[in-house]
Parts: sequence; structure tokens; C-alpha cells
Amino acid sequence: MKQKRTTKNTIVTILATLLILTAFWPQVKVLAAGASDWTSYRGAPDNNAVVVFEEPIGLADERVWSNMVGDLGEWGTNSKSSFLLIDERLYFASEDQLYQLDRAGHVVGQMTLSGMVGYTAIPVYNEWIIIPLDGGALEAVDPKTMTSQWVSLSPAAEGEYLQNGNALQVADGVVYSLTQLLDENWMSVKGTIQAVDLLSGESLWIREDIAIDSEAGYNLTGAFVLGDKLLVVGEKGEMVMLDKRTGETVATESIGAKVKSLLVQDGDLLYFTTFDGRLLAYEVKGQVMTKRKDIAFSVKSNSTPVIYEGKAYVGGLLEYADWETGTPAVGIFAVIDLETEEVVERYETEGEVQSSPLLMAGTDAIYVYFTVNNEVGALYAYDKEAITEVYVPEEESRQYSMFSPVADEQGTVYYANDSGYVFALQSLFAEEPVETEPAPTDPAVEQEPTVTSPERNEAIEKGSPKWPLAAGIAVAVILVNVIIWRIVLRLRKK
Repeated sequence: MKQKRTTKNTIVTILATLLILTAFWPQVKVLAAGASDWTSYRGAPDNNAVVVFEEPIGLADERVWSNMVGDLGEWGTNSKSSFLLIDERLYFASEDQLYQLDRAGHVVGQMTLSGMVGYTAIPVYNEWIIIPLDGGALEAVDPKTMTSQWVSLSPAAEGEYLQNGNALQVADGVVYSLTQLLDENWMSVKGTIQAVDLLSGESLWIREDIAIDSEAGYNLTGAFVLGDKLLVVGEKGEMVMLDKRTGETVATESIGAKVKSLLVQDGDLLYFTTFDGRLLAYEVKGQVMTKRKDIAFSVKSNSTPVIYEGKAYVGGLLEYADWETGTPAVGIFAVIDLETEEVVERYETEGEVQSSPLLMAGTDAIYVYFTVNNEVGALYAYDKEAITEVYVPEEESRQYSMFSPVADEQGTVYYANDSGYVFALQSLFAEEPVETEPAPTDPAVEQEPTVTSPERNEAIEKGSPKWPLAAGIAVAVILVNVIIWRIVLRLRKK
């Protein structure tokens, strides 16, 4: 009897101890694969730059770091491609270099590309980082090893030099790339749409857009995949539907103005801006493209809108600059009610808003971040009441900017201007502040392997306590054994 009681007491003690360990030992934090990734120009295939937090958020107005990356050119400037966030690393191209930064702003990886990138280069990530090179070619880079995987052939004809300033789109193992050809008068006279195999870099098909009675080509836009169709808008002022497998034209709809905006999907509608300052919404069913909204808000826009809870947030131009008198341009940040189709809030800025806004929403507030193209290169935010300069760079890091901000899951906002500096800003209320040790003088010494899922989760687990998981398994095993032992005892009594 005493032995049975001792065994019972021992089991109870073990169970209690393991339960306490499970409850109070530091827990393993395993991030879901891709939870913090920003893999395209506006963060997702729908091109709607919205980040939602299920908790209160603060305004990201505290600089956690800034870092000069790259060399200044002959004009005293250095521009960056749009940013990508992959497994807690920040990637961008500048000149002929691809950079990898950690969350503290350290350059921990760098490689030389096969060509230069343009002022508005917009890479994309899907297995590889795909970078548009000046001239029309694409280059694929493995972000883990920072090595080139392939370089595609340019769709340019002999003697042509194509501009590659559009957002790349990847779907079903195919990269879709748009280009533009300018003549000696800076008129857009031609463009191409090219489908490239993601794994090999081989061209699957090329379609040309030739100017006849109007300009042609594509700039500051991008292809949009909708089922088995590809939708493109551009300098010709048309929305063209293509078969994404062959590139053949399915349908064409006149827009009436050139477009330098991406298509943004919200519900059944596709939103975009026109170069003459309108916000349009189209419904696409089968081969029919129907205009549902047409809202004028400025005299010019190349800003991709962000849509959230029945409102559109977008930038543009109200008055052109007068270079003879030195009068700067007057820009606009507009809030548009999509139900009433009215501009409900309108804020003027010194300089055009050519940025595509980033919206961050919490349980208590929303903030919409954007830049204004003036000599300061500050970051602005709208908070439902006003717009403010949330961060004004120091003197040495001021320059013009049409950069579109991005954000990670900690609420850190990243942006750049033409000074060559990269900025990271965060709210004072952030739960996980970014570490800000000085950047290493020799990045190669500090370089860390960048692992992708599932290796990423494995790496996180290897650096974290294992006791909670082990304790949980042990508890389960002991409970099962206790149940089996009780069953055995009852069978014996029978």
C-alpha cells in the first residue's frame, strides 16, 4: 500500500513540476513563414499597401537608425530602388549594387549586379529577388547567398535602350515585366510586355506597344494578374486585357488619359489614378471592363492609391512649379469617400506627392505615411485629423523624394530619399524596439546567413529555450502512461 501511494505521489509531483515549467519558462517565439515579408512594391499581389495590427499603435515618429548606403553620383545624389523585406532583412538596389541590411541598419550583404538600375526600379521577391535592369533585362538573385541565378535577355530591338521603371509581377512561376522607350524629345514612343520563366530566366513571350496617334509604353505602372488574364495600363490611355499564357489581346478599354499607377484590388473593383488627376475604379467580369467610379481630385497624379474601409488615400499635384519665378509646385494629399465619390479631405503640400501611401491601422488609430517631392525629403503622416512631418532628416541627409514607404510587423517604417540615406522609424510604444548598435566598418566580418522558411523557423528555435516544448511532450507522455496503467490495474482486478 505504501509503495502504491509513493508511486502515485511521485507521478503527481512530476506532473505539477512540468506544468509549472510549461507555464513560466520563456516561450519559444516562432514567426510564421513570411509574416514579416514585404515582397513587392505595395506589399501584396492586390497592390494595396495596408498593414493591420490587432492592438493599439502609435505614430512612427522616432528615428531608430539612418544609414548612408552607396556613393553619391555626379549630381550629388543617390537613389534607391523600392524596398523588399525578406526574413527580417531589408533589400534594395542602387546603381549596380544590391544591398542587404539587418534590422539595425547594418549592411550585412552586398553584390554587384549585371547592369545598372533606373531611378524608379521596382524589384519583386518570389523564390528569387527579381531586379529590373536598365535596358530591359531582368536579373534573379538568391537572397540567402546573394548570388546571381540568371539574367534574362532584354526585349529591346537593336539600337534601342528600354527604361525599366515599372513594378514587376510574379504569378504561377512567370515574371511579367513592362518597359518604355523614349525618343530624343523624351516622348514615350514604344513599350514592351514580357513574360519570363521564373526558374530559368527564359523569355516565354513578348508583346510590343507601338505609338501611332498617341504615346505608347509603360512607366510607373505594372501588370496585374486576374485569373488567367493580365491587365495593363500605360502611356496610351487604355486598359488592355491579355491572355497571360500567350500575350494575345483579349479586350481593350479606353481610359482617356495616360496612367502611371498600379491597379489596386479592393473587393470586386480595381482602383488606379490617371495622369490627369482622377481616381478610377473598374469592374472586370470575364472579358468586360466596366468603369464604376471616376473622381477628379488633382491636376496630375502618378500615385498608386491605398484603399481602406471605404476611403481612398492618394497623392497628386495641384499647381505646377514656376521655374522662372522660383515658385515651388503645390501638391495634394487627398482623402476620398468611395461611397459618395467626393474628396472629403484635401491637404496642400510644398511639392508634389508622387509617393504611393502606406496605411497602418491599429485598434485605436490609423496612420497614412507618404513622402513629398521637395528638397527636404521628409516623411509625412495623416492621422484622420491633419498631416504632419513626422520625421525631418538632418541637413546632410536631405534631398528630394518620391519614395513609397514600407513597414514590417513590428511597425517599423522604412523609406529613403535621394541623399543616399535609408531611414527606419518606429513608435515609442513599439513592443520590440530595434537594436541600434553602430554599423560595422567591415560588413563582410559581420555577415550572417540569411535563411528562408522553413530553415528560418528552425534557426529561431535553435537559438531559443526548448524546455516548454520538451515539458509539454513529457506531460503528454506521462498522462498517457497513467491512463494506460489505470486501465491495466482495472483489468487485473477483474
